[in-house]
Amino acid sequence: MEELMLPPLAYLSQDNNTTQNYEIYLFKHNLKQEVNNQLERYISTLKHDIKTPVIAQIHALEHLLAESKERFNEKQQDILTSILESCNIQYTIINNLISMMKYKQEEIVLNSNSFDFIEILKDNLLSLTGQNRVKLKLTTPKAIVNADKEKLNDALQKICKYISDKTLKGSTINISEHENETLSHIIIEIFCQTVGSHSFSYDSGKKVYIDSTEYNSVGSYLEFLVASEIIKAHRGRLTIDQTGDSCLIKIKIPLH
Repeated sequence: MEELMLPPLAYLSQDNNTTQNYEIYLFKHNLKQEVNNQLERYISTLKHDIKTPVIAQIHALEHLLAESKERFNEKQQDILTSILESCNIQYTIINNLISMMKYKQEEIVLNSNSFDFIEILKDNLLSLTGQNRVKLKLTTPKAIVNADKEKLNDALQKICKYISDKTLKGSTINISEHENETLSHIIIEIFCQTVGSHSFSYDSGKKVYIDSTEYNSVGSYLEFLVASEIIKAHRGRLTIDQTGDSCLIKIKIPLH
């Protein structure tokens, strides 16, 4: 474990409370370092012991399916296709787990540039407005952000994928600009239906509800959590507020 270089005890006050606080600080630092080391080992395990074999399985199955017409009957082809789909889902879940931990460890490097956030926002929300008769209300024509365009676009895709079947019919997605004394933000508000009775804490202890059937959509909520980490890395926020039989998903991104 990496040792913390601290000043000699001679520099500390002889007061017992000061010495005790010093020991508590040292303990917390060493504990945090140990947790970080364990996370790094876990990420390495995911990459080497789990992700690598899954990649090998995918390549092998793709090769078999390329030759399937000559070697396998229709039923065998269906089995191989199902296994390949399962491996691809597993591969996505592993990547999302690794991404989650890297964002938590602040190991992700953002390639930030200035661009109009409205452009990628419209492209992604189009999939939601096309179903359930959802409307788009845009009160700001342009929103210049300094961000990693690829990663923010990935976050929006994950969010839209997760809520694609949860948006309230006839509801309106509000996109507006808000200013405070220090910074301006673009805020997106999406109204969704309540999805069940199983609760969990999210965003500083707020309660959100999720149905057990949600877990049948393998890895979907994990993608939603990765999206929240991407937004957080851009100094933004993704919140969910429960109100009666519906909930409000709010995305907040700082403007350039």
